[in-house]
Amino acid sequence: MVDEVLKVKMRNNKIEVVVCEDAEYEQIKSQLFYKLDSLSHFLTKGRPKVLIAGKEFSEGQKREISGIIKTDYNVSDVDFCTVEHLERMHHTQEMLALQPGVNDSAKKSVFKMGRVDTGELIESQGDLTIIGNVDLGAKLIANGNICVLGALRGSAYAGADGDKDAVIVANILEASKLRIAGCVGIAPKDNKSIGAPEYAHISDDTIIIEPVENESAFDDDERQRGIIGSIKRFFTYDH
Repeated sequence: MVDEVLKVKMRNNKIEVVVCEDAEYEQIKSQLFYKLDSLSHFLTKGRPKVLIAGKEFSEGQKREISGIIKTDYNVSDVDFCTVEHLERMHHTQEMLALQPGVNDSAKKSVFKMGRVDTGELIESQGDLTIIGNVDLGAKLIANGNICVLGALRGSAYAGADGDKDAVIVANILEASKLRIAGCVGIAPKDNKSIGAPEYAHISDDTIIIEPVENESAFDDDERQRGIIGSIKRFFTYDH
């Protein structure tokens, strides 16, 4: 198995790449463009800024990486910085979000087109929408609601600022762990999707998953027998 030499995260309309300092350049290029390929639709449509930190590259290496990203993904906004710069930027954004008088409309929602791979973290100050699958080991965090138009198998945290009315919805909801506001739950052993969109919400301090539309995945006989109303999955409280 090839050692992971870099990590890719998406924050709002930025892609942040943190590279191991002692990684070999050719290995970095191989993993970087492999991971960017999985985000190619978002890169070409969303035109995000790409920030690369953690390793000191030569000017020639910077030109090569920037040139490939521009040619292959039509993204020209590529910047190389230090990990400390990224941390200062995150701190500044957090402080601005905490300032009194900041309008809720300034809390931007995030829309991502494409798969969220294992190890990726996607965050949003508002709602978070993913058009694609969220793999086991990936993480989603949003102050608002989370919607996945695909399979959600990683972990998801909605209502991160304390909103107990936030929901998590997915076409296939098989998340390993869910959190809504202060309520945290781990999946039951029989955590299988019903084959139709479902949503997770808080009820009596418990996270429950229910069908979005009661008749969506069932035939007439099953509806008449009242099977739909009994389809619920309860997540176990996790400390």
